[in-house]
Formats: sequence, C-alpha cells, structure tokens
Amino acid sequence: MVSKFYYEAKKRSSARGPKQLKRQRTAALQDLAEEVARNPSRQRLGVRLSSAALTPVRCQAERVKNSRHSASLNRRLRILEPAVLALVCFLSLAQFATISVGQQTSAPPTRAEILKGALTPERTCYDVTSYNLDLRIDPATKSLKGSNKITFKTVNDFTRMQVDLWSNLPISKIIFDDGKDARFTRELNALFVELPEQARKESVHSVTVFYSGVPVVAKRAPWDGGFTWDHDDEGNPWVVVTCPETGASIWWPNKDHASDEPDNMAISITVPPGLDEISNGRFKSKTVLPDGWVRYEWFVSYPINNYCVTFNIGKYAHFSDEYISADGEKLSMDYYVLPKNLEKAKEQFKQAKTMMAIFEKYFGKYPFYRDGYKLVECPHTGMEHQTCVAYGNHFLGGYRGRGSSAVGLKFDFIIIHESAHEWWGNSVTMRDIADMWIHESFGAYAESLFVEDQYGHDEAIKYINAKKGNVRNGPPNHRGIWPLSKKRPGHV
Repeated sequence: MVSKFYYEAKKRSSARGPKQLKRQRTAALQDLAEEVARNPSRQRLGVRLSSAALTPVRCQAERVKNSRHSASLNRRLRILEPAVLALVCFLSLAQFATISVGQQTSAPPTRAEILKGALTPERTCYDVTSYNLDLRIDPATKSLKGSNKITFKTVNDFTRMQVDLWSNLPISKIIFDDGKDARFTRELNALFVELPEQARKESVHSVTVFYSGVPVVAKRAPWDGGFTWDHDDEGNPWVVVTCPETGASIWWPNKDHASDEPDNMAISITVPPGLDEISNGRFKSKTVLPDGWVRYEWFVSYPINNYCVTFNIGKYAHFSDEYISADGEKLSMDYYVLPKNLEKAKEQFKQAKTMMAIFEKYFGKYPFYRDGYKLVECPHTGMEHQTCVAYGNHFLGGYRGRGSSAVGLKFDFIIIHESAHEWWGNSVTMRDIADMWIHESFGAYAESLFVEDQYGHDEAIKYINAKKGNVRNGPPNHRGIWPLSKKRPGHV
C-alpha cells in the first residue's frame, strides 16, 4: 500500500529541492492525517477523531487494489488487511471515547501549550534552511556550552521572531547576520528575538544563539526527554540524548515545530579526551584542541526532524559494512558499540542488511544514501535518530528478549522497527506531533512486512494477531498521541 504512494510522490517531486521533495512525499499521508485530526484545539496538541477517519484508510487500500501493480500487491494486501484492521481500531477509539476526549480538550489552551504547538506569526514569518550546532558537553559537570546558528529565508517582512529553548538554559547573547547584537525576551520555553533591522520578504538571514547550562535529565529515556548521563562497565562516561515527545528545544535552540525542518545541518560536538562522539549524517573531521578536548564534526545533507538530532558520547568500538542496492548504489553501514559487545554486534547487526533489502523492496530506496546508515549502542532501548539509529536491545531477539509471539523473538525488534522510521518518520514526516501515529502505525506495518518476507505469510498473520491485544480503548494523552499498551515494546 504505502510503497505505491511513496513512488508516486517521489516521481512528482523529482525536480524539486530537498525540502520540497520531502513535503511532496509527505502530502498523501498528510491528507489522511488531516482527516483524522481536524480540530480547532490542535494548537494545544490535542486530537479528536471521528468515524470519518476510516474512509481514507479504506480509500488507500482500494487504490492499491486498482493499481497497475495489483498482481504483485494483492498478496501484500492480504497481509495488510489485519494491519488495516488494527489501524482502524487504533483510529476509531474516539467513537468510544468522544465524551472523555471532548472533556479533555474543551478547556482553553494554556499559554505554554500555545507557545509550543501554535504556528503563530512569529513562527510562520521565516523558513529554516540550515542549523549549525556547536556544543561542548562536559560529563564531569553534566553541563553544556555553545551556540546554534539558525539560517532562514523570510516568508514575509518582520522584525520579531520566535525561537524555542527551555528556560533552564541561560542565553548569553544573540547575533544577527554574524554582526549585530539582537535583543531578546524569554517567556516560558519560548525565546522572542527582536532583530536590529527589518528582515525583508524572501531575503536570507541568520541568528546565532549562544547559551549554556545544565540540561534536563531524562527520567525514563527514551520516552521522557533529556540527557542520560551514564557510565559503561569500565567507568567511562556514556552520554546520550532523547526528546521525541518533549521536543529538541529541551537541549538546543531551534524552531521547535514539526512543520519546519532545515534543508541541511552541521553538528559539532566537543568532548573530553579519550571519548568518541557519533552524531547524525556524514563524519567530516576530528580535531584535538589545545586543551586536549576533541571536536567531532558531522554534516547532515538532508532535511531532518529536530527531535532526531542527536549525539552519542562514550568509548566505542567501530566496524562497518556496505550494502549495494538493486540499482548498484553503495550505502555505507557503520556500527558503534561498547568494546565488550563487539563480537556480539558483528553477528546481531547482520540483520541490518537483510532489513535494508526488504524495506527497499517494499518502500523504495533508503532515503539517506549520501549520509549513510548507522547503528549506535545506547543505554536506553532505542530511538529512530536519522542515519544514527540508537540501539539498546542487548543483542537479543524480540524486545530485549520478550515478544508477543514466537516469531517475534526470531528477529531484533529495535533494529527492524527503529530503522523502519528512516522511511516512516524521518523521510515521510508528520507536520504536527498530534499526527505521530503516522510514524508509529507504518513502523508497525513495516515489521509485519519484514516478518512475511523472512518467515512467510502465516507467520506474519500470527505476528499481527498477537499484537492486537496491545490496542486499548483509551483517550489520547496530553500530547495528543493515542497510547497503546503500557507494556508494549516501542516508544509511543
């Protein structure tokens, strides 16, 4: 089903730039999302669903049946039917929770919710084209210091713009166009920048935010946003960050709304001597500074979700592989794990190449060939950081050795599910966090395709049926995301 729309969107947008390309690829699914979540209270990140949400699902399935690829897709449609049923159940929970959801979202949005979720004039007046994040992270003091340069194109004339950064991180100064100081005020986790001169429509400018402080610590990563300050068994610092629901402004200044992504991003992270650092994109350089600290530079050449921007600091062992697509293009595959786990990883991570071949067959080519693919061991369970997938599944089958079915224990859930988000979540992306279900529903659908391809149709049906019990009749949480079972493997 989804591969057909992926290819159609890709064909329609082949002559456009990276951000336009991504927007075209997202358009078909976003139409569905808007049918699912039309609500004047969306600015508070709430959702109210209705039975109308079922129609687009049925229509998309019908379009697959009638497509010129029907001979090859009809069999996949048979396995899709239970998946669509699960998705329909997922979307139609509102039929049984209309009153409770209505009560939950009928109150006026708070100022904090408006600042976080609303597309106000101070946000829509500019379009981010690139970020240049430059940080020094100190595990000894659990602090950071640095800057982020936000380059943008103006959508209309303005002198006041909103940037987002959590209030616990002090700002020392803001520079406009690499020269003039810009005044600013702060309200909760929003930052309002007063430019020293008017930014004219369709002109290009930048603001660089210099800041420091002690970032929030994640209480239960990856579900709760913040830093994880850990140590490996040898006592080496092991530091990572996660912020899928909280938002990236919990640790770096940006336009923290899913509707706007940069076309590219430079990431520079400086760490104490003896430690490695792995971020998104392609590795560019490693520089030892006069004080002995080491600066790692990475470059992301594609649009990227703010919450997928990441770093991994620790003592890592590295090995690599290469995947060759059906058309002959080569993809670098790099793996970073704790040294004690190197041999286990070399065996377990073979699944990544198998996954790549299966998903390319159904969804089209891996979306980020220029930037490569990485799996990086982390202290938590895992996260779909773009081209730098966080892995914490202990090199076991299922979800840390658990699964709802026997076939679910035959493969590494984190490798398969989190990597599926490279297509569904990182390439095709929600415009609002209330539509996070796009990422997760198609991530789950990708799992079933992997199982069918590897173990057969009957095993895939068993896998899907075993997961039905994870769908429960509950209202959306305060972030507007429909919850599944609290014990469900995954991160929604």
